[in-house]
Order: sequence, then structure tokens, then C-alpha cells
Amino acid sequence: MTLTQNLGIRIKHYRRLRRLTQEQLAEKVNLSLNFIGLIEIGRSTPSLKSLNRIAKALNTPPHTLLKFTEASPSSRAMKRKILKSLDQLTPRQLEFLGYLLDKLPTLNWKS
Repeated sequence: MTLTQNLGIRIKHYRRLRRLTQEQLAEKVNLSLNFIGLIEIGRSTPSLKSLNRIAKALNTPPHTLLKFTEASPSSRAMKRKILKSLDQLTPRQLEFLGYLLDKLPTLNWKS
């Protein structure tokens, strides 16, 4: 994944976290809706000035949008906890967990 794609993913994440549409964000930062969309899919990169306006509109420090780690500390900790828990499950519980994992892609997640 490129830096531009990572930046777009983080901007989209924080925009959704703030419950803003692309149109609302575009309006707040005085950029076109199309440009916001291109940023979020990693096909365009905002200038530093625009990135600062985006961060301000998302109520997050600009450096937060530029953190490109494979996984956040909280998600790494969650993975460790899950892996540790797997060792304690019965075969029946493991089978049920497998069933749930198979169903995850079909769930309608709101994020």
C-alpha cells in the first residue's frame, strides 16, 4: 500500500468517525467533493495546507493522519488477546467461532 493510499484510508476513517459525508468535509475545507473522493481512494494527495484544513475539520492533529503503522497499538493488543483466548476454547467453541468468522464478510457494518 502506498503512502497516498494510507493517508486516504486514515482521512476516510476519521471522516466516518466524525459522521461526516464526503460532501460535508469538502464544504468545510473548501475542496471539491471529487477531490476528497480521490484523496480517500489514494489517487490524489492534498497539499500540506489542505491537509491541515482537513485535519482541523476532522478535529484531529495533522500528524495523526500521517501515522502509517500496519496496525494501531490497540488492534495489536486485541489480536494478542484473541490469540491467547483461542488456546482456551473447547473444540465445539472453536467450531462455532469458525462459523462466526465465515459470516463476518456478510454482515452490514456501519463505520
